[in-house]
Amino acid sequence: MQGHTLKMWEQVTGQYKTDLAGKVIADFGCGPGRFLDIVRKKGGKVIGLDMSSAVEAAKKKFPKRPECFDLSG
Repeated sequence: MQGHTLKMWEQVTGQYKTDLAGKVIADFGCGPGRFLDIVRKKGGKVIGLDMSSAVEAAKKKFPKRPECFDLSG
C-alpha cells in the first residue's frame, strides 16, 4: 500500500521527489492518516485534522505523536 499512497500523494499535491525537511504541513481531513506518514518520511512535520471518527485510526497509528486532532466537537 505504501507505493500506492506515495503515488497518490504525488498526484494530489504535485510534489514529486520533494524533500519536506523544515516544513510543517497541515492535513485537513486526514482521515486515518495516509499522508501523515508520507510527510514524515519526506522529513516534514505534519498535523492531521479531521472532523470524523476516522482520525481515531490515525491516533492509533501514531500513538507516540500527538499530531492528530479530532475537530468534531
